[in-house]
Amino acid sequence: MEYRKFGINILQAEDLEDVRKLFKMEVYARVSIGSQAESMKRTPVDTHGETNPVWSFTINYTISECVVQNYSTMLVIKLYCKRMLGDRYIGELHLSMKELYEYAYSSGGSATVTYPVQKGCVNSQGLLMFSYTFGERVGADNFLQTETIGYGVHKMSVKHVTKENAAASTGQGATAQCRGSPGLDSSASENNIPAQKFVIAESNR
Repeated sequence: MEYRKFGINILQAEDLEDVRKLFKMEVYARVSIGSQAESMKRTPVDTHGETNPVWSFTINYTISECVVQNYSTMLVIKLYCKRMLGDRYIGELHLSMKELYEYAYSSGGSATVTYPVQKGCVNSQGLLMFSYTFGERVGADNFLQTETIGYGVHKMSVKHVTKENAAASTGQGATAQCRGSPGLDSSASENNIPAQKFVIAESNR
């Protein structure tokens, strides 16, 4: 299996819906990839911009190559207003990782984009701007991380990602998984490493 780095810098939002009305808006973003809850990371809370928050906060992931070969794997960014009695939802973006990769490919794997914030199937008020970068593909034998999270399985140690597993997962079985076939290949299954999608949320220190 092959991997690549993915970094996203949540830059700013503008003209967001004021969901608090009587008090100051303090906005933050939650970022995740696919349906993997463990991949969720969040920005700091902006306490000054109110409906025009600014973060310039970078979140880094390591993703399997399958993530950028599948249109159904989504980057999800949700905006919330922080409150003492429970945070209030503002809106969100759902963007295909494959489409983001294809858009940035011609410019060396990086791009800066702006999208309308949505609520359900309709546009909400406001825009969200972020930049992102896809790194080069690397084999599993060069894959070194300290904080690892498998897709849909428990946390695991990176020592399970060995050169032998990488070699075994580069055959036809792994290719089929990238096309969206359910299940795992045999080498990944033995070590609780899903071949279909794999996302690592790295620590931001």
